[in-house]
Amino acid sequence: MIPVPPLTQSNEPPLFDLNCRQPGAAWLAAYSDADPHTQSRLWQDFRSYLAEHFSHRCGWLGVRIGEYGYVDHYLACGNSQGKPSPHRHLAFEWSNYRYAEGRINSMKGNLDQRILDPCAIEPDWFEVVLPTFVLRLTSRIPESEADRAQFTIDKLKLFNGRDARWG
Repeated sequence: MIPVPPLTQSNEPPLFDLNCRQPGAAWLAAYSDADPHTQSRLWQDFRSYLAEHFSHRCGWLGVRIGEYGYVDHYLACGNSQGKPSPHRHLAFEWSNYRYAEGRINSMKGNLDQRILDPCAIEPDWFEVVLPTFVLRLTSRIPESEADRAQFTIDKLKLFNGRDARWG
């Protein structure tokens, strides 16, 4: 995993509010039960800015994915089992986006805060063991985050360095 500065209004792209947040909020108000992913074009227009913020790397894998990453909603906003997400209101919010490789985006699903947020980690919480490229926790991770970090490694299959493409 790579630490990434939080996404805030001060670092959101130009015209994000006008072209994503505002029309997204209007759509959410008009279609209270519909899945926000039907309007993904609104956030997709800002994917290149997100990629740049993440240095073109997947926030969880830490490897360069260039422009092929996905806009992941850290707190899932889509419908699940026919019900709207409790985080639906964050579908068009810059602060809720993370840049992710497609497989990671799918595996993360709607696990939300059970998965460690790359915008909330410190640089020395993880290490990559050479030559195996296995990702593991260091002793510097706060005890309060260790279980969640291990869950993230296990759920997103980051433990196997070669499969996680660390190498």
